[in-house]
Amino acid sequence: MPSLESVKFTEENGNVSQVLTPNNGDASTSTFVDSTPIQDESFSKNLPICESDASFPSVTLKQERLHCIYREYDAVVKNFIEGVYVTPGAESPLVWFGLLVVRTGIFYGGLFRFTITIPEEFPDTNEIPIVQFEESLFHPLINPKNNCVDLNRFFPSGWQRDRNHIYQVITATQGIFFRCQCEPSQAANPEASILLKENRSKFVQLAHNAVRRSRTQIYALPSSDDQNAIRLIVGWISLVPLLTFLEGLQSLRLVPFKI
Repeated sequence: MPSLESVKFTEENGNVSQVLTPNNGDASTSTFVDSTPIQDESFSKNLPICESDASFPSVTLKQERLHCIYREYDAVVKNFIEGVYVTPGAESPLVWFGLLVVRTGIFYGGLFRFTITIPEEFPDTNEIPIVQFEESLFHPLINPKNNCVDLNRFFPSGWQRDRNHIYQVITATQGIFFRCQCEPSQAANPEASILLKENRSKFVQLAHNAVRRSRTQIYALPSSDDQNAIRLIVGWISLVPLLTFLEGLQSLRLVPFKI
């Protein structure tokens, strides 16, 4: 079954559209996590910082925070991340729904749905947004109790509104599937870390099993009733727009999201 590589974003007439591109890459087997704190100055300096604006005294704190969230999403749209599709929820801007298509590494070919939950006081908080996968994944950096990604290693000082962005949360989440080994003492799932270190072939087998499950479970209804939750229909490959996309004949545009 062909897999999807990426969702690119374009803007037309004030609408943000997502454009899918096909996957032609080969699998890789890198295994080490780069836990360097995320301080991407080259990216951050090009993004607007969410600061209070004294010229708009009538703007409430709630409106200001909401505006910051939409600016964060606009930054994700303008700096698309290959292999990831993400959209804010219809019921709450604090919950984003995503689909991660793993394009390299041990989990190559996986189709994993996830949610990003943004703190209510964002960006005026040190609390890091929460990334939670819908299905259970046996991974050193994913907590087996709640399926949440351990992002503390990437943001050791907590959230810093003047230098951190949700874009970085997404890229950090994507990166744990490219390089997934860490010391058991630093792992969210020590058992997975030990198995990867001592019996790599067994870990790889479990990862491949998770990939196969994901390509079936992706057609099940999402756990959320939100209308923007990621849904794929059985038989999607037979649909003409998707078929032409897979054949590389044209791009596939999804429903625009109005900012």
